[in-house]
Amino acid sequence: MKTATLVVFAAVFACQFSLAQATDEKDVLQFERDACKAFLDADVAVLERVLTPDFTLTLSNGEGEHACG
Repeated sequence: MKTATLVVFAAVFACQFSLAQATDEKDVLQFERDACKAFLDADVAVLERVLTPDFTLTLSNGEGEHACG
């Protein structure tokens, strides 16, 4: 009986953790999509909101460019 209770408790805990992680992952992916769209649209207002002063854009050829100055 104690084993079954422990298994149920562990399953419930794992499901709650998984749902929270899925929500966090969804939020991060949405943030990334919004930032990429801002780059494509040259939306300075959004870029100023999402980029930090130390952000460096690394190009596909390996060169880096400071996007904010």
